Amino acid sequence: MKNTFAAIKYWMDKILSIACAILLSFMTILVLIQVFSRYVLNSPVAFTEELVRYSLIWTGFIGAAYAFSTREHMSLTLVRDKFTGKA
Repeated sequence: MKNTFAAIKYWMDKILSIACAILLSFMTILVLIQVFSRYVLNSPVAFTEELVRYSLIWTGFIGAAYAFSTREHMSLTLVRDKFTGKA
């Protein structure tokens, strides 16, 4: 049973990390298209801004889930360090 949950967690982490990488690549390409069309063609593409906005939101959600799952999320240790006596 423990091996089954470990396998499920492994594949969920793998899927989340791949989804984040795909969304980040998608956002990069869209921003490059937007910059090119705005400054070179003088005709900005309207839908890219919305797609980048929604992709950024979903990248944040999926990235937070991945970071929480792998226990690599950010933490502020200032208060904890003051109580434990660390410099």
